[in-house]
Amino acid sequence: LADDIIDINSESSESGKTPGTDLREGVPTLVTVRIIESADPSDAQLKELLSAPIHDESVVASTLKALRTHRAMKESRDLLQRYSDEAKDLIGVKNSLVKELDNYVDYQYQKGKDYGQKLGKPLNFTDLEFDKQGIPEQGLV
Repeated sequence: LADDIIDINSESSESGKTPGTDLREGVPTLVTVRIIESADPSDAQLKELLSAPIHDESVVASTLKALRTHRAMKESRDLLQRYSDEAKDLIGVKNSLVKELDNYVDYQYQKGKDYGQKLGKPLNFTDLEFDKQGIPEQGLV
């Protein structure tokens, strides 16, 4: 999705891409799809241009100019930002859960070590009796 915005909004010197490649090839992008689906009558001419590949370079240039200032560009950027924020939140949740699991494993390891010390020997899980749920009956967990 970011590539869709870069194809319209950047210059070759910034992105290493030739702007308007998707327009020339008739490839729908997030920005152009938003315009094509628009019910706004003022988008009629732009919708017509976006309905097929654009081969005339002056039309590509004028279409890029129109797309760069169109509300669909802002809507697309906002959507991309929302997806980015949601992905970061999910990564944060995952990292938090991994940290909690790691802490739990450390806690259980320490409990096992302490229990082994009470027995006067290193804890060997083969020494434990487990109930039907897999929990050590000696109260380790």
